Amino acid sequence: MNAQAAAPSVSLDAIAAAVKAAAPTTQQEQAAAFGRAYYARLPDDELALRPLAAWSGFAHSALAFAQVRLPGQAKIRVFNPDPAKDGFDSAYTVIQVVNDDMPFLVDSVNMVLTQRGIVQHGMVHPVFKVERDASGRLTAIGSGIAESYMHVEIDRQPSAEDMAAIEHAIAEVLADVRAAVSDWSEMRHKMLDIAGELETRTLPSTPEQRAEAEAFLRWAADNHFTFLGYREYVVANQDGKRMLCPVVGSGLGLMRGKDADAAPRPLTGLAAADLPPGATIEPLILTKTNARSTVHRPGYMDYVGVLVFDDKGVAIREQRFLGLYTSSAYNRRPWEIPVLRQRHEAVMAASGLGEGSHSGKALRHILETLPRDELFQSSTEELTRTCMGILALQERVRTRLFLRRDRYGRFFSALVYIPRDRFNSDVRERIEALLMRELHGEHLDTTIQIGESPLALLHMVIRPKTGEVVQADQAALEVELTRIVRNWHDRLRDELVEQHGEEVGLKMASRFSKALPAGYVESVSPSQAARDILQASQLTAGSDLRLSL
Repeated sequence: MNAQAAAPSVSLDAIAAAVKAAAPTTQQEQAAAFGRAYYARLPDDELALRPLAAWSGFAHSALAFAQVRLPGQAKIRVFNPDPAKDGFDSAYTVIQVVNDDMPFLVDSVNMVLTQRGIVQHGMVHPVFKVERDASGRLTAIGSGIAESYMHVEIDRQPSAEDMAAIEHAIAEVLADVRAAVSDWSEMRHKMLDIAGELETRTLPSTPEQRAEAEAFLRWAADNHFTFLGYREYVVANQDGKRMLCPVVGSGLGLMRGKDADAAPRPLTGLAAADLPPGATIEPLILTKTNARSTVHRPGYMDYVGVLVFDDKGVAIREQRFLGLYTSSAYNRRPWEIPVLRQRHEAVMAASGLGEGSHSGKALRHILETLPRDELFQSSTEELTRTCMGILALQERVRTRLFLRRDRYGRFFSALVYIPRDRFNSDVRERIEALLMRELHGEHLDTTIQIGESPLALLHMVIRPKTGEVVQADQAALEVELTRIVRNWHDRLRDELVEQHGEEVGLKMASRFSKALPAGYVESVSPSQAARDILQASQLTAGSDLRLSL
């Protein structure tokens, strides 16, 4: 047996030679280097999935497209390949992108496709260095500045208008990526500068709150927050009303040059607008925006606001950072994160439970596994109420709803706990429909947690329609949720208990309920089944036949 591995059916050498042969004589060496660089990171097993002609056609087309690119601009093309014109054929529509290399490019392009319901069927994404002259013409491969190339195959698009719309959407998103990445360092330094100023600022806060706010900003700037935008706002009087107005020219990242888009807003939404004399408040605002991120991840952007006060303790300014907490921020334990560790300690203290006790350990676990956004956004009082309610579920597994209104009125956060064995897609969809209807929802995001606990958790963020006044009745909603989660066997058990009492009814349910055939359950009501079970329970060894009409 020959131990020598078989040579791959398609190699970089073969691709480079094919791209070279297709290029004009004056560009052949450049073409060979481009073909080799284009697939340098593609594994052999992927190269084996297509013939040589396909790979060389992709690279030859990409080289022709990349010949000229102006500095600081993304070059994008969305097209249905024509063999005569493009040198290759495909059953899919193709996206070609050439851009300066920077973070979030692939994630952001994929977001555009996902939001439009477009399926991606393949991607080649090489990054390599190139040199260009003053006019942007490609002069060398392998040295110079790193560029990012994309070849993406997507669902076949039927019209030029559809392809133009995709191209426009990608161009907008890549412009956002460039803005955020270009200003990232300046936004980070801005946050660190503010952290350094907090020690000497006038703040209606306790020394502990001041110290935690400073520590949180330094922690966020230490690669725990992806900076996307920044702007400052000032409190001003307009037409006799106190308004929060954008400071012209203060925008960075996604907010740079967009001051005209930020209309003044009434100050009523600012928690520190009218503090009573002597009152204290946390100097940071931690919440979510009303806008989804176009960069990196599609969720609503995180919002870190720093309040500025005058000598009388009146809020006069806000310094606002927009971005996304990084994965490391969600993986760290809450007692390791500034501000959150303070809330963690406050909840443990309010519970009166020793951290070494069984219940104390359970409460600590709840705080550690609670959706991290709840810890960032809840007040200490809200967090204590929620965590103590979840702790009570350890003793009796049942359906519970914990509903929190964002303090700035932007959204509702709903934690729905249901017995794990009752969770399925139908139950989830019915719960979502209920909360969207009752809370006048316009947008909904759902996250599911199912672990070793006997309870499944649905974390839903519901954003009411603009201008809607919502009066949420948590108790009534919880009753409706319980009805949704209850299944046929629950109703049968209740029928048996009602007819025969707690002790006998539960015994009958335990003995007969799970033994009933699926076809019987689907066709017979729980009340009729309870009557049948009564007949079955009266059968004895000496009387194994009964008739009920």
